[in-house]
Amino acid sequence: MNILNRYNQFYNDECSGLPHGMALSMEHLQSITLECAVRAFARKYNYKESIPVEDLLYLAKELMKQGERTVEKVSAEHRKVGEDAL
Repeated sequence: MNILNRYNQFYNDECSGLPHGMALSMEHLQSITLECAVRAFARKYNYKESIPVEDLLYLAKELMKQGERTVEKVSAEHRKVGEDAL
């Protein structure tokens, strides 16, 4: 299981336990994000205290790509709905 999958698993588990199923503020979202990243790396490195910076940057880039894919999917659906409305 790669680091992005581990992160997503922790994030989804964490958010599903929230009352609304999602973070209610940016601070809450940031807190969940940091905690999930630390948990994912702790699992990868068997709870060692040292996490290579390169791996943190890699996860940040993978999360950005994942976000871009989500935006593309949502935009495509919005365009599709817009075309259907015409």
